Amino acid sequence: MKRLGLSFLLLAFFTTAASADAATDKALMDAIMASDSEAALASLEAGADPAATDDKGASTLFRAVQKKLQPVTEALLEKGADPNVQWGDYMGATPLMLAVQVQDMDLAGTLLEYGADVNVADNNGDPAINWAAYYGYEDFVELFLMHDADTSLTGHGNALEIAMRRGHQGLVKMLNTSHDMPSPDAAFMVEAIEAGDDAGVAEALMLGVPADTLDFTDRPVLALAARLGHGVIVERLLAAGAPVDQPDAIGFTPLMEAVRDGQLETATLLLEAGADANHRSEATALHLTPMHMAGLSGKPEMVRLLAEAGADVDPLGRENATPLAWALSEGKIETSLALLDLGADPMIKSSYGYTPADMAKGMGNKALLEKMGLSENQE
Repeated sequence: MKRLGLSFLLLAFFTTAASADAATDKALMDAIMASDSEAALASLEAGADPAATDDKGASTLFRAVQKKLQPVTEALLEKGADPNVQWGDYMGATPLMLAVQVQDMDLAGTLLEYGADVNVADNNGDPAINWAAYYGYEDFVELFLMHDADTSLTGHGNALEIAMRRGHQGLVKMLNTSHDMPSPDAAFMVEAIEAGDDAGVAEALMLGVPADTLDFTDRPVLALAARLGHGVIVERLLAAGAPVDQPDAIGFTPLMEAVRDGQLETATLLLEAGADANHRSEATALHLTPMHMAGLSGKPEMVRLLAEAGADVDPLGRENATPLAWALSEGKIETSLALLDLGADPMIKSSYGYTPADMAKGMGNKALLEKMGLSENQE
């Protein structure tokens, strides 16, 4: 009987201790979520677990980075929080990737100082530098390169391919270190196109520079003129023999560049010259089409232009992503509505298990839901 009584006492002791620990951990997480650094630091001093997680599987370090709490982040790391812990339910992201997402260089520097590995990849195979390339953050890319980031790691493409796809021209120049410099005459043509100097382009062509010349980032000069909106130069290059669908290294055509950057005039000129409205990019650029780019452009008239040229409104890219899904993911409501008007299917499920309809419900946008024939609470 005495042994039984002792067992109950020990059980009660450990249960009480565990409850106290859980309460302290909860107090830490609650303080972080309330952006109360003082209370969070007090909880840590009271013995809260620096590796505690919430009901979504996010650690205190993730939440501190999300809330941009520099002192709490540093204290958690000092107490032993793992700087490379991955949040499985959030694409396997690391705290360093979240620092990119919230665009906080100081937090990124602190994480690196405490041992964050810049080359850890998320569930898709993308390391932190790829996240930075996606958002176009040149300062983060420079920081990660200083910490030996591997630019060849490929998830949704490598860092250069992602920057090319997203149209972050400064990053493309920074990351494209292996290209051959063009000849002086070709460089003259590229500079003329960048300046919108049609006479300069004409002079370069007279000097014998081919119309299919590549620019400083190994992309066709026709694509350069198209994305900059220089219609007269596009016409001149086409007349001089530039291939209308000349692809770059990721399979993007001049039309895709023009569409992504919202250049209606040059997109129209390219389509009139026979550009393929249903061209697909390479796997490293997610098998995207001009219509995917139109969804991102924010211009409903671009969506309609491509549809009139015979573009499919529901082409499936990698991961079963449709132009409508891409438009919604970037918050492009007007192009999303235009796609729906043209018959885009909101019920196509991506490989991640959600549909454009799910995305619209998550956004709570009444115009989108009405266009889809859904209510906000409809399953």
